[in-house]
Formats: sequence, structure tokens, C-alpha cells
Amino acid sequence: MNINEELYWSKLDNTGKIYPAVSDLGSTNVFRMSAYLYEDVKPETLKIALNKALEVMPIFKVKLRRGLFWPYFEINFDEPIIYEENFYPCKTILRKENNNFLFKVSYFKNKINLEVFHALGDGAGILKFLHHILYYYLKELYPDRISDDAEIFRTNVASIAMGEDAFAKHKNAADVKTNLKNRKAYSIPGTLMDGNKLKVIIAKIPLADFLKVVKSKKVTVSIYLVALVTYAIYSEELKRDTLKKPITVCLPTNLRVFFETSTVRNFFTNIYPTVDFENENYTFDDVLDIISDEFRKYLDKNYLAQRIRYFSNLEKNPLLRIVPLPIKNYALKGVYRSSENTQTTVISSLGRIEFNNGIDDFIKDLEIIISPSFSNPLKTLNFSYKDTFYLDFTSLIEDTDVVRFVIRFLSRQGLDVTVYTNEVE
Repeated sequence: MNINEELYWSKLDNTGKIYPAVSDLGSTNVFRMSAYLYEDVKPETLKIALNKALEVMPIFKVKLRRGLFWPYFEINFDEPIIYEENFYPCKTILRKENNNFLFKVSYFKNKINLEVFHALGDGAGILKFLHHILYYYLKELYPDRISDDAEIFRTNVASIAMGEDAFAKHKNAADVKTNLKNRKAYSIPGTLMDGNKLKVIIAKIPLADFLKVVKSKKVTVSIYLVALVTYAIYSEELKRDTLKKPITVCLPTNLRVFFETSTVRNFFTNIYPTVDFENENYTFDDVLDIISDEFRKYLDKNYLAQRIRYFSNLEKNPLLRIVPLPIKNYALKGVYRSSENTQTTVISSLGRIEFNNGIDDFIKDLEIIISPSFSNPLKTLNFSYKDTFYLDFTSLIEDTDVVRFVIRFLSRQGLDVTVYTNEVE
């Protein structure tokens, strides 16, 4: 299909359909990725780069329409807007003020920001979009220092972005029922900041040193971080009272690792490692052992396949399909809010990030954050870039006790932790 056909439309993927129904000022579901360059951004060049990236990745060149039964994407022929940054990160993307695009590109001095509504894709897909923007921006300025992009890289992304729904592709990966119910979890208390402001705390650690600490425990980075955040919440809660509910971490899991696909749309599921604290004597190693067992239970291909099939079948339910969209949205919002009550916090991981074509030589630093919500006021995203490991915290509450505990714990392991934060007045 030619991406310039005026009648182009596409359905949302299985996960993407949820976000238009459940997003509001208290839960914006916006991903933000920022690249710091070594020199100030040239806005006109950035605009050229964005338009070229949209030609290659047309799934982002769309606007959201509301059908009778489901929302859908339609090609957007308006011009995307480049903003000079003057707003808090991860705010609701107001489509009427943004030429109906579901993403925003902004700049401030040497920083390029890409913010994307989660209905368009997950972290892996959005990272590819940022990669393309940076490629075309730097190629425009430094044609001799940025190597030519492979033709297959461009055409493959375009065709897959237009067509492939990985959930539909793998919906028959398992034919087994699974119990997806979770108990109501402990909720992190705290005073919400005024005006939906967002507190961002960035912790940067030398990668080699951090990996040495993790390997000394004979676990993965994800297990270590989930255990650490769980232990931090447990330790801080003991100062107030005994825990009466389990601590459950929602961990978005990239299904591309387990199931073949090249989609840039959403293709993840959540797993829920849980610790039900029965007394006040848990050590970090105790929590680490429990979380390790939880990971073995959840990170099983058969279990993940069951989740794909469950949610794919739910979408195809004949009764649900004929329900008009306003009623569906009301029901989805209720289910989503109920699901958030079974989570204490969210920890996302993008793994090791590496740009090619010579782009890394021009990138000074990266910052990637996810929007918290009233139900999950503290969220964490981690990744590594070059020789640094990043823990990027976002919070809607004034209290920073859990984040401080994590940073102090890491410092006590002999790690050199550098901390940055935005100014929230």
C-alpha cells in the first residue's frame, strides 16, 4: 500500500486500543525520550528530519479516529509542529493543538525531545522513531560523518509499521487457559503535587561497576532492580506501619524477545512479581530470592503465550465486538483502574541502547521517562547507554523516600551514583 493514499487507515493493536479509553490528566500514558547533543539544536533542520522520519515510519503519521466499535488510525496530512520546550514532561498531548498528531517533538538548547502517546507504540518502537529522527537530523548537518542508511532498514520499517499486528500474529501461540487475577496491592502513599506537575529524578551509575554488583548476586539486572525497589518500599513502609497488602511490581515485558516480529507497534505484556511480606525481618537477599522465583514463574514462553491468547480472544469476543465504543470505553476504564490497584509501582526496562551510522558520536546523553498516574504515582525506567547505567524515576507525589532509599542503597554497594532532578516549584 502507498502510504500517501488518502484512504489509508489502520486498526490499533491489541494493547493500543486500551489507551484512548483510559488516558486523562491523571494518567497521560506518554513516553518521553530526550537526546542531548554536543551543540544547540537547529529547529529548521529538526523539522526536515522529522518529516523524513515520518515518510519511513508512517505509523506515526496518523491521527486517531473514533469508529462505532473501535478507534482507528487514519493518515494525517497536516504538518507536524516543532516546539521550543516550555512545558512539564509527559503532559497530555492535546491533539487539537498539535495538528492531531499523537506525538510531540520539541527542543531546548542542545536537547531534542520526543513524546509519544502509548497507543502508537511501546518503548522499543518509539526508540526506533527517535533513531530515525536523529539519523536524518545529523545526516542533514554532517553528511560525511553519518554513514548511509541501508535501504532494507528503511523499507522494512515502513511496511511493518503499516501492517503487522504482532498480537494477532501470535494469538494462537498457546491453547491453554491461564489465571490472570492479581490481589489488591499496597499503594505508595504521598501528597500529590499541585497542577499535575511531574518530578523527575535521574540516577546515573558507571555501567561496569553496576553490572559487577548485580553479577555478584548471580541475578539479572531486572531481577536486581525489582527486588531493590520492592525492598525500598517495604523498608519505608515499616516506618509507618506493618504491611497489610503485598508489594507488586508491574514489569512491562518486551515480547519480541520471545516471539518473532519486527513490529514497531505495541508488543509487550505485563508480569507482576509479588512479595507478600509476613513479618518485619526481611533482608534484601530474602527479597531477591523471592523475586528470582517470581521471574522464573512469569518469564516462561508458555505463560506469555497464554497472555497473548487471552487478550486476543477477549478482543474478539462476539458480545464485546458489537458494544458501541462509548460503552466499551467506560468498561475499559473501569477494568484498567481496577488493574492498577493490583500494582504498587511500575518498572520498565529498555536494555542496552545503541545508535548506529555514527550517531552515537554526536549524542552526549540520553533521558527516557514514562508518565506516572494517580494510581501508580512512582514509576521507574532503566536502560544503559555507552558506559552509563540510568535509573530514571518519575513521580506525582512530593515524597521521595523510596527513591532516596534506592540511591543510598546503591551508594552503600560502593557505586558512584550521580543524581539529577528537575525543578518543581
